Formats: sequence, C-alpha cells, structure tokens
Amino acid sequence: MGAPLIGHCEHLLIVNDDPESQELIVNCLQTGGYETTLVSDIPAALTYIQKNHVDLVILDLGIEDSDPLKMLKELCSTYSDLPVIVLSHRSTAEQTAEALQLNVMDYLRKPFNPEMVLFSVCNSLKRMNLMLENRKYRDRLKVANRELQRRLEEVQADQQAGKLVQQRMLPVSPYRLMNYKFSHRIIPADYLSGDYVEYHQVSDNKLVFFLVDVTGHGASSAFVTVMMNQLS
Repeated sequence: MGAPLIGHCEHLLIVNDDPESQELIVNCLQTGGYETTLVSDIPAALTYIQKNHVDLVILDLGIEDSDPLKMLKELCSTYSDLPVIVLSHRSTAEQTAEALQLNVMDYLRKPFNPEMVLFSVCNSLKRMNLMLENRKYRDRLKVANRELQRRLEEVQADQQAGKLVQQRMLPVSPYRLMNYKFSHRIIPADYLSGDYVEYHQVSDNKLVFFLVDVTGHGASSAFVTVMMNQLS
C-alpha cells in the first residue's frame, strides 16, 4: 500500500477531541502535503464548514458529549459533494452500519497507522473528483441532447415546409395531353430530395415532359423547384 504523492493542497477538516489521535492525524496529513484545520466539537465543525472551503472531513464518531451521527447526516444531506471519512474504535456496530449507509467515503478503525490515513484521504478525494467529473459530463450530455432535439425539430419543420411546397406544384395525375397519358406517384424518402416532375403542351403537335432532381433537403431545395416550375 503506497502513500499518496507529496504536493497536495486540499483543505481537510478534522473533527476530533482525542489529543493523541489529533496529533497523529495532523502530522501525517501535513506530511502528505495537505492543509489541515482541527476542531474538537460538532458545533465548531458545522460553523467552520459554513464559512470556509473544505475538500474533505475526517469525523471521529467517538467525540464525547455529542452526536456525531447527527452531524454526519447533516453533512451528507447539506453538503453532498463533501467527502467524509469516519473514525472510531468505540462506536457500536449499529453506528458503523448507519454511517456506512450515509455513503461516507471510508471508515477507519482506531488505532490506525499514518500510511492508512494518507491512503484513505487520497483515495476518497480521487473518488469524489471522479464523481464530480461524471456529473459534469452528464450535465453537458443533457445540454447536447436538448440542442440536438431542437435542431432535429427544426430540420423536421423545414422538411415538412418543403414537402408542402412541392406537393402544391405537382401537376395533375393522371393527365392526358394529345395521345399521351401522364401520371406520377410520390414515394416518400427518409429525407426530402427536392424531386419535381412537369409535363405540358408547347404546340399543336409537341409537348414537354421533364424530371428535376435537386440536391439538398427541405425548403431550400423546394424553392429551387419553384424556380424550375416558373422557368418551365
């Protein structure tokens, strides 16, 4: 088990009233390059968190004359992005189970060695950073999906407008000119292509029949067929 690299600048709040544990935790964390603040009771911890930036809390469940689990519940509900590591050797099995159900990052039993504390802090911070990055990624994905849906609706509206323009320009079918009978059939494609058909008589013994295929989709291609219709 390796200790984390020196050079971290995260701010850790230690909530502990045991002088021996206080000294051990503070020394090992400062050796690991972390900035630490030590408080010995629950009210001081809550006040500090409200007024200062904290990256991680190390909470001793064995604090005398207090209810650490109550603080833990408040932390997890109010500061869901704040990772918490709990410590204790005096807590009951019920306390431990309840603490773990609150999604704390880690649980360390006393006595513990400095290497274990450093490893737990480093691992908890990394996990929280990954969770925050995943949340940001999901938020960006939601925004991208909303933009994609908006653009899709615009394309669909554009295609529908182009389709209506083209349908209104199409000649009667079936239709007789001289000794010829003309008819056409529309087969919808996945994307509107701007296809257009026309036939009309130009003299007593001549008629014109042509097909137009316009590259593109939607209203813009339909406008080209309008121009072709006018020219014809």
